[in-house]
Amino acid sequence: IYDSKTMKIHAYEALMRPKGCSPLDLIEEYQEKDALHTIEVATCFGAMQSFRDRGYSESLSYNSLPSESMTLEEIKLFHQMHGDMYGRVIVEMVEYTKLNELKWSVKLNELKRRDINIAVDDFGAGNNSFAAIDKFQADYVKIDRELLSGIDSDEEKQKNLVELVETLHKLQVKIIAEGIETKEELDFIRSTGVDYLQETKPANCQKLV
Repeated sequence: IYDSKTMKIHAYEALMRPKGCSPLDLIEEYQEKDALHTIEVATCFGAMQSFRDRGYSESLSYNSLPSESMTLEEIKLFHQMHGDMYGRVIVEMVEYTKLNELKWSVKLNELKRRDINIAVDDFGAGNNSFAAIDKFQADYVKIDRELLSGIDSDEEKQKNLVELVETLHKLQVKIIAEGIETKEELDFIRSTGVDYLQETKPANCQKLV
C-alpha cells in the first residue's frame, strides 16, 4: 500500500492464502463448524508474526471478522507479544460474516484504546457502504476494485470517484484505492486526491514503483 503523494510504501497487507481452497471456502467451512473464532485468532497472531519475521518497519494491515473477537486472555497475550506495534496496525473489517454486536463492542473498545486503526474493506461492494463507516468507526476505507477497473477511460467511474473522495474526506476518512493494475488507472486515481494506493498482487502485474 503506497502513499499517493510520495509513492513510498505506507503498509503491507497480510493475505490469507489457505492451501487447497479459497479464503471464502475456508471461512464457510469454519462457519458451518461454528469455529470462526479460530480463524480470527489465527489471522491476528499469524499476520503480526509474519510481519515481524520479514523485518518490515512500515504499517501492517490485516483482515478481521465482524462476527468475532478475541477473548480477554487472548487480548492480553496479543498485547504482551505485539503491543509495541500499536499505532502501526490497520484492522480491515470484511463483509464475509454478519456483525455480532456484543463481540464487536469488545473489539472496538480494544482497538481504540490500543491506537489501532480500523478500515472498511471492499467499500462500494456488498454490505460495506457509508453505513459501515459509521458502524465500524472507520479511519480508512478501501475502495473496491470494481469501482476502479478501467477508470481511466470510464467517465462515469471518474465522476463517481471524484465525488466519493470529496465526501469521504469531509468525513475525515482516509482512502485506499485497491487493485490498481495499469499506469493509466494509477495516473487518474492519483489525480483525484486519494490518500493511498494498493496494487494487485505482483505476479499479475508490474509493481506501481
